[in-house]
Amino acid sequence: MDSFWIGSILLIILTGVYTITGGLRAVVYTETLQTFVKIIGALLVTYFGLKALGGWDKLREICGTDMFNLWKPVVPEGVESTWAPVKRSRQAGLVF
Repeated sequence: MDSFWIGSILLIILTGVYTITGGLRAVVYTETLQTFVKIIGALLVTYFGLKALGGWDKLREICGTDMFNLWKPVVPEGVESTWAPVKRSRQAGLVF
């Protein structure tokens, strides 16, 4: 048995013992702590990332304003929209 399997089995056994002895309450406490750690970590990554990049305005300059629109058009700019393919498929009886 290599170290991967030994470590995996040991981790499964320790997790089971931790859950059984502490009950689900211990698991809830652990998950709550991990949630705060992840939120703080995400905020720090965002802060330091924007600081290294040059700020929010620099991010908008690099990505363009289209990346910050919540609602984007279905048809890209410069492409003419038409319902012709839909109308043709219905006339041919190929409605999906």
